[in-house]
Amino acid sequence: MGLDGVETIMELEDRFGITLDDAEFVYVYTTPGRIEWLVREKIAGRQPAVVDYEGIMRQIEAALAALPTHRTGWFRTWSFQKLFPVDRGAEFWSTVGNTLGVELPDFSEFQDYGFGNAAFPLAIRIVDQHPEWAPLKRDGAPVAALPSNDWLDPELGLQVRDVICEVLSLDPAVVTPSSLMVADHRVG
Repeated sequence: MGLDGVETIMELEDRFGITLDDAEFVYVYTTPGRIEWLVREKIAGRQPAVVDYEGIMRQIEAALAALPTHRTGWFRTWSFQKLFPVDRGAEFWSTVGNTLGVELPDFSEFQDYGFGNAAFPLAIRIVDQHPEWAPLKRDGAPVAALPSNDWLDPELGLQVRDVICEVLSLDPAVVTPSSLMVADHRVG
């Protein structure tokens, strides 16, 4: 999630008088609309479900292990670009998607990503297509639906957008509920 994510959590906690933990925030740190959903749930006193990030990573690892060039001893800090042969990166990326049964974005969008914090955007894309893989129940509560990519409460959504823009030094005019929040914090 990175330092900007931690700063965003702290600012949201201060602004709205709530407590967020990393596992909850990772679940929504993909779009401002999803962040607003989490803030709304916390203000209402509800405990939202979180993503089983490790479970998703195990699914990706199994798909990588099925590749013909799989190397034992690879590290989660490696980028996909390093894991795949240079001339076959897009082909192997497509094979991973087929093995997982998900539609992955173009390889050029994720080739510099790997595991660890950098894989959160990929994990959330997988969860969007296979929600049954990811949610963990919190305190025995039923698993909540995946949050939307829209403002659920326009006033609260705009306040959340303002926090994101302040922390990341972004122009509020370009930040929409469905803007992508990726590891390098480009929005749009």
